[in-house]
Amino acid sequence: FRIKWSLSYTVVLGLILLVSIPISVMGLATYLRSRDLMQEQAANQLNTIIQTQSLQAGQIASASRQYLDELLNDSLVKDAIDKVITESADANLYLTAYQLNGFRNRTPLFESTYADQISLILSNGRVLISTKAELANRNIGQIEAIKSLLGTDTTTTAFNIPELAPDKYVILATKIFKSSSPRPVTATLLVS
Repeated sequence: FRIKWSLSYTVVLGLILLVSIPISVMGLATYLRSRDLMQEQAANQLNTIIQTQSLQAGQIASASRQYLDELLNDSLVKDAIDKVITESADANLYLTAYQLNGFRNRTPLFESTYADQISLILSNGRVLISTKAELANRNIGQIEAIKSLLGTDTTTTAFNIPELAPDKYVILATKIFKSSSPRPVTATLLVS
């Protein structure tokens, strides 16, 4: 059994092969180049997102520090905190919590969703007062992220802090407050 190839059939088959090889090479090169460009574009977009988020986190941290400075420059709040940590009078607790909430409500940092609480924590880890009512009188000093912040003036970040911010990424800013009594009591103001 023999197949007779006509000259025209052989020429057409040869042309198809001759054309398909460069087209295949060009298609493969285009695919590889497009894949590289898409990977480069994705990497650039991720880098831009990371830079934007880092800048925003830095601005929030700076605003938190400024908030704590302004809070301790408010003489009413400062006096009330001093009385609370030296005398532990219930009336002062309510007064100070009221003043903290009032200061909190008139501060732009808390108008956003970035900061939602401020707490006064004694050096032993007990929350003396907090704008988050369920934290009052609880000891959060055993929480590793909080333990490292007690007695410091710092700003840091943490994720999933039990009792404070479960399953959340938070920026924590702290400021040391020393009472004016003869035996000064130290407390830490925490904003998150």
